[in-house]
Amino acid sequence: MEREGGKPAPVVAVVTEPRFTQRYREYLEKEKLLDRRHRVEKMPDGSVALPVLGQALPEQHLRELRSRVAPGSTCVLTQLLHPVPSKKAQGRSPAQTLCLEGRISSLLEAVK
Repeated sequence: MEREGGKPAPVVAVVTEPRFTQRYREYLEKEKLLDRRHRVEKMPDGSVALPVLGQALPEQHLRELRSRVAPGSTCVLTQLLHPVPSKKAQGRSPAQTLCLEGRISSLLEAVK
């Protein structure tokens, strides 16, 4: 999703500690809430942001994450202002990626 000017629109994400990330991811996938169009991102403080679908995550899901999915965990909602698209969302096959890398290498060699 993009805003005017080609800039990515902010994405809502659940932020938690790295040790709880896998359990959170599994829960969000099971509930069909994980936004697969964007990558899971490591935050500057070391926590991990899992992008979710929609404009917000209902409080019921946050309580579920904290109490049943990973007891003792903490999580907050945030907005990723510059979300990174997933590799799949970028729409390049492995062959296309290799071809593009080959072209870039050729251009760099030509410049030398």
